[in-house]
Amino acid sequence: MKTKPIDAIAISVTLVIAVIGPGAPVCSAPRPRLATEVPGEVDEARELKREISLLNLLNGLYLSQEQLDALIPLAERAAELRERYLAQLASEAEAYSRELETLRDALYSTTGTTPEQKERALSWERRVELEPRDRVAEALGRIEDQARQLLSDGQIAIIEGFKPCLIPPKNLADPIAVGQASTTGREEVALDVVRRMPASLYSQQREAIAEAVVRFAEREKGAMPEDVRSAMLETYLGKLDEVRALSAVDFELRKRELAESFQPFDDDVTYRRGHTRELGAISRYLLDRQAAEILKRWRRERAADLPATPVAAAVDTDPRSRRQQREDRGLERYGRVVTALIRERSRLGSLSSGERREMEQAVSDASALPSLEKQFAALAEIADQLNERRVTHLSVRSMMAQVVGLAHIKRVPGIVGRRRGPATPIEDITGLGRMVAEARQQMERGRTREAYASLARVAAYLHDFAS
Repeated sequence: MKTKPIDAIAISVTLVIAVIGPGAPVCSAPRPRLATEVPGEVDEARELKREISLLNLLNGLYLSQEQLDALIPLAERAAELRERYLAQLASEAEAYSRELETLRDALYSTTGTTPEQKERALSWERRVELEPRDRVAEALGRIEDQARQLLSDGQIAIIEGFKPCLIPPKNLADPIAVGQASTTGREEVALDVVRRMPASLYSQQREAIAEAVVRFAEREKGAMPEDVRSAMLETYLGKLDEVRALSAVDFELRKRELAESFQPFDDDVTYRRGHTRELGAISRYLLDRQAAEILKRWRRERAADLPATPVAAAVDTDPRSRRQQREDRGLERYGRVVTALIRERSRLGSLSSGERREMEQAVSDASALPSLEKQFAALAEIADQLNERRVTHLSVRSMMAQVVGLAHIKRVPGIVGRRRGPATPIEDITGLGRMVAEARQQMERGRTREAYASLARVAAYLHDFAS
């Protein structure tokens, strides 16, 4: 009995999926099919859900009139690219199907396939599927690069972290989350951390930092040829050494220029050697025909309510006071932990009543010291004295509080807490975030002394950072 011919339309659908999300190997495991046909009502419901989801995203982006005016043509260009690709597939899908049928039937037979059959099938795959897919993905990637330049860092963070939803998460209702226009701010902070890092820590992290920058570039631009990759690593290692050799004054004068060199968004350079351009969340959510129509209607319906800037009037007008409030709360929490340590040691017999009174008075006196740094150092000295006598679960809590405080005072981000915003070119630039994560795992396994020692090493490194 003859097997049912391969459906040319099914091939077209498969290839469209490849363009929408390219990069997967051709021989990757197939997903199970839940149904052979999708009823029209189900398809309509899916489209409505996608529209609702995109509207939830738009509600959180606070796009300006200028951004919408620039994004809509990009979405239309992306849609036209996909439609031309589909038309080309439709014109060749039937002939391609016949070649695949020949290969399939040979695999069923006892004699198997001939070299000629395999070569013909591979040739058709390259001509009809792989090469057009790569060309379209490359073109879509360039459109996505243009769209990225229109958005602020905060907007990109929201898009990249967005999960399709019927009911939006709370963070999409906060315009402050959208952030300011794209700058080199994050790179400048990272390079400042490199400049102030203790020599012993820098020697450990130097190559890892350069490798992280190159990996980020590859995510954006595709895998590099090995010689290009090696040269880029050497270039970044030299730049990192150059940053550390600068004085504070020279760094301030040159930091923007140096930071720009760590941003791999040069649209004229894309590294390819047999690799398909990977499209990101911006392309997935904002750059197709449905998105173009939704953006047009959004612009029309919200014409009287669009912000003049990406963040409208949501900029914090008094960030210093908010920072001061956070510092006060953090110091108060640390003081409570140190007080709890004193009481625990007294209960365990590690402190005399006189020592307890002296330490409790020292905690009280710390609040009168003239600066946050001096107040924190006074509390840390008391905690260290107590933890030298005995290490308990509360010791780990106190050392974690010390790490948090030192990271704040020394201006070293990304060590504790949940990271917000998009992935930066250099993630956990100091490597100390990994040590803190290991300490948490050790604590979960009941290895209290090991967790304390890990956090103490982090605190020692932070203490040696230049201010």
